[in-house]
Amino acid sequence: MIVDASVALSWLYQRESVAEQALAQQVLAQLPSDPAVVPALWQWEIANGLLVAERRRIMSAAEVADYLNRLLALPIEVDTAGPRGCLQVTLALARQYALTAYDAAYLELAVRRGSPLATFDMRLARAAAALGLLYGADPVTGTDPL
Repeated sequence: MIVDASVALSWLYQRESVAEQALAQQVLAQLPSDPAVVPALWQWEIANGLLVAERRRIMSAAEVADYLNRLLALPIEVDTAGPRGCLQVTLALARQYALTAYDAAYLELAVRRGSPLATFDMRLARAAAALGLLYGADPVTGTDPL
């Protein structure tokens, strides 16, 4: 499965929605048997989310380090495909679904791997659902496609 930063950060910051909390825990529980894959930019998104939490005094530097150590111990593989091979498809997906290039990178990876995408980003979830690649409930119908 492909896990975006919104889901990984939700293991740290509890989501307001009970359904989203359950989905985040389901993804986390599934990792040992179904390791996740993420695009390289995921690392920078995680780092930025942790820095924001630290700067807003939501977390201390020690708490950030602890979370990061636990996160890095999870079976999450960083996709090593070079950007040259992915850029055209990423741009096409971004255009087609009105996504940022960053979000389209997750969708491109899901398409290339044929793997479901776990995200809390509504626009990205709709795009993944349209392609039959959404992990969890469809944001439009509320049904679970998997």
